[in-house]
Amino acid sequence: QDSIENTNVSTLNLSTRIYNALIKLGVTTVSDVLVLFKSEYIYAIRNIGYNSYCDLVLKLEELGLTVPNVSPDYSTYSSKKNMYYELIGQTNLLVLAYDFVNNI
Repeated sequence: QDSIENTNVSTLNLSTRIYNALIKLGVTTVSDVLVLFKSEYIYAIRNIGYNSYCDLVLKLEELGLTVPNVSPDYSTYSSKKNMYYELIGQTNLLVLAYDFVNNI
């Protein structure tokens, strides 16, 4: 599983929208993506809407990974996304996510 987590996100065959949103944040590996799910900062990423979120979850599950904190309920997704936008604005989300996860 470690080798899967070190896989570059470019090999996941993501849509251009999802790929560009992740790369813009400096997310380059599957491990980085899982950090975003674990910390729930995935909800605050610009250009990752509900459909993109679901596509990303499916791609990770196809690799046999368990994706933490997955909410299939759109109202939960939407309210969490709004909460994180209010809390962090346009700050670099990956740095905040790593800080959050490492301080748990």
